Amino acid sequence: MGGTRQLALFGNPIQDCDHHEKLVHPWKGIVVNIPTTKAQDGRPAGESGSKLRDEYILRGLNNGLLFDKAYRVDGHGKKDWMKKDGPKLGLYGWIAGADDYNGNNIIGENLRKTGDLKTIAELMEDEARKQQMLVKNLRQVVEEKIKDVKKIEELFDDHERLTKLLESEKRKLEIKGNELAKRQVHNGTERMKLSQDLEQRQKEELHEKIIRLGRQRDQEQAIEPEVEQLKGQLNVMKHMASDGDAQVVKEVDIIFKDLVEKEAELADLDKFNQTLILRERRTNDELQEARKELVNCMGELVRKPFVDAMQQKYCQEDVEDRAVEVLQLWEHYINDPDWHPYKRVKLENQDREVEVIDDRDEKLRELKADLGDGPYNAVTKALLEINEYNLSGRYITTELWNFKEDKRATLEEGVTCLLDQWEKAKRKRGMA
Repeated sequence: MGGTRQLALFGNPIQDCDHHEKLVHPWKGIVVNIPTTKAQDGRPAGESGSKLRDEYILRGLNNGLLFDKAYRVDGHGKKDWMKKDGPKLGLYGWIAGADDYNGNNIIGENLRKTGDLKTIAELMEDEARKQQMLVKNLRQVVEEKIKDVKKIEELFDDHERLTKLLESEKRKLEIKGNELAKRQVHNGTERMKLSQDLEQRQKEELHEKIIRLGRQRDQEQAIEPEVEQLKGQLNVMKHMASDGDAQVVKEVDIIFKDLVEKEAELADLDKFNQTLILRERRTNDELQEARKELVNCMGELVRKPFVDAMQQKYCQEDVEDRAVEVLQLWEHYINDPDWHPYKRVKLENQDREVEVIDDRDEKLRELKADLGDGPYNAVTKALLEINEYNLSGRYITTELWNFKEDKRATLEEGVTCLLDQWEKAKRKRGMA
């Protein structure tokens, strides 16, 4: 039967026993009158001690005091065994006490080797002290665990707060990055348009300057013969005036005044020419600086083809973000000096070669297959602009050159060269 049932049958053994009686501790149970049989060698042998112990545990008698009381209630306790009232039948058992501990026999020797004598009161005090110490230690452990939990909660709260802060900052940075990317694409388009406007303005101003300088050169060339003619007439009249003819003197004076006016007019034209040259040089410098700044933006990708392609491929909600991501990826590819999606082809009926887009390039083919012609054309156009304006420093580009001074030619020098060639062609046509 179980320990709970035994407790119900025998009551509380601690309350029923003498608290000042000394018992062997740890508890030792003594069982006597065990049936024996003769072994093959003739010596007596009893049942296995472990088997008997297992039976006691199964009956719920693993508690020492319950074990002792169970045998006493059954009339098979220590006092019953010590009575001289005839033959003893069955097993007798009790818990080892002081007389067993001090006995001069094999049981006493074994008990003295493995245990000590203590009263129930001492054992209860030791147990209570151990319980108090255990409770105290457990309370300290609980308090330490509570402190650790609080620290962990504080760390968790700090981590949550920092995580939320980082996520907020990340979202802000992503929004700013997207805005900057959109603004950069928009500015690139505007700069491209402004660059084209500046180039057109340069061409128009250059054309106007060529016409204006040509007219000025014609005026100078028309005045110079008149001045030379007046100088010749003046010399002739001076010789004639030496003869004292008043009419001749008057004509000489008129011719001299005309000569002075023509020379003044010629000087004014020359001064105006110098002013135009200085103004042209200053304007050219400004235009070159502006063009240089704008040329640095050549090769930037246009945003619209990527947005249109994303609208066809994905939902409307995240089109802008996806377009910016793909745009930034291809800007990285374009600026990568290790990527060379060009091939050289020879011009028809010419000896020189030029570089064009290699339509067999793997990245470009994947782009066209994935997003279509719009982004593909935008990327190839940017690549051609980079190659043309030499933004990456990888390719040779043509330049207007002054071979006499071995330096880059200015716009003024180019205009002068054109005027000289125009004059030569004009004289040839006059001779013809």
